[in-house]
Amino acid sequence: MTFRRQAPPRFPAPSAEYDRTNEAAFRVELERVVGSIASSGDLEAVEGVIGIRGTLVTVTGAYVIADPDGTVLANANGGAFTVTLPLAADNGGRIIVVKKIDASANVVTLDGNGVETVDGAETLSLSVQYEAYNVQSDGTAWWII
Repeated sequence: MTFRRQAPPRFPAPSAEYDRTNEAAFRVELERVVGSIASSGDLEAVEGVIGIRGTLVTVTGAYVIADPDGTVLANANGGAFTVTLPLAADNGGRIIVVKKIDASANVVTLDGNGVETVDGAETLSLSVQYEAYNVQSDGTAWWII
């Protein structure tokens, strides 16, 4: 039996913010790569499945991550605060990045929603400038990836 190595799929270069102007090309590429998932016609559902949601938001106080957020830049110069993840059950496959961007000693806490955990822990701490967590939901919990 002979196995042939395939080249990795190529995707359109990402823009700073996805504005749906390239939706047709994006949909064709998704259909080629993931087949029937993309043919559902619901691009937002497909984005959620493969973790491509996301706007970038900068926060300076307690924040609950909203549906369009993909990256949260946390500035704790004004004091420590908590960033709360959305429900894992509603976000299976979704990837979120939380990054501390200030040099203060104030801690940014990343918290699962309610009793949900992140890598088995109730909370994670970001205490150093540019420290970040990339997390992904499996539909029941969040995991550091």
